[in-house]
Amino acid sequence: MIWRYIRCLAQAIFKTIEHDGIEHAGYMAFMILLSIFPFVMFFLASSSFLGVSELGKNGIAILLSNLPANVAETIVPRIHEILENPPQSLLTLAIFGTIWTSSSFVEGIRTILNRVHQVNSPPPYWLRRLLSITQFLITSIIIFLTIVLFVFTPIILRKIPTTIVFTKTLSPIWILLRYTFIVLTLFFTVSTIYYFVPNTNLKFREVVPGAIITVMLWIFSGTMLSKSTAYYSQLNLIYGSLGSIIITLLFFHIIAIIFIYGAEFNHQLLKKNGKKYWHKY
Repeated sequence: MIWRYIRCLAQAIFKTIEHDGIEHAGYMAFMILLSIFPFVMFFLASSSFLGVSELGKNGIAILLSNLPANVAETIVPRIHEILENPPQSLLTLAIFGTIWTSSSFVEGIRTILNRVHQVNSPPPYWLRRLLSITQFLITSIIIFLTIVLFVFTPIILRKIPTTIVFTKTLSPIWILLRYTFIVLTLFFTVSTIYYFVPNTNLKFREVVPGAIITVMLWIFSGTMLSKSTAYYSQLNLIYGSLGSIIITLLFFHIIAIIFIYGAEFNHQLLKKNGKKYWHKY
């Protein structure tokens, strides 16, 4: 049993390269960077429309607080400017821009996952684009609800303590809950993408192993990236003021490669189990 998993892990590496996963990861990294600022404006516009603009700002701050420092310093200053002075005249443009760029990102993921699962006849373009927009909107709603829960949980917990001892122990418990919640959110998000996006029949439990591998490698890569300070100084010598942007793209590129690798691992595992595929639409 263990050896089967080890063989699948090794085979997934070769299949990631064979299916042009490295090149596709570069496209994903670019689309992430292209989409992130319009998405912040879209998220602020949505939260303001619902009358919870402060909640939206707090949620974005929470998401940014978990980025590696060298990546955060590239994108956080501009996002803080957007949070403090939202460009109202551009919100409508941001909404349409976000929907288009983010749905293009989802469409890119669909193409990659279809390649992984050897789907040779994708649906027509108009249906793929409609599915991408719908899946992006559903994902945005899930993220918003997750942030609502995450922001309000500590507020509720502060109302509960009645003793000094409980109050003192609340902080470390909340820190543990925070990181557990973030890991579970990442796991659920990755599993959902692996399950819904490709045009093939998959059961949710069949995508869980790859999602676990992906989240574990994301945490490891984020930790290693934060500690590799000597490498960053060399990049700054080569790229100058563009060094921080290169670091950010490199981080997103690594994240994307791991995501594709997790999908390849799922496919190799399903092949070993004799999985028979059919197209959903």
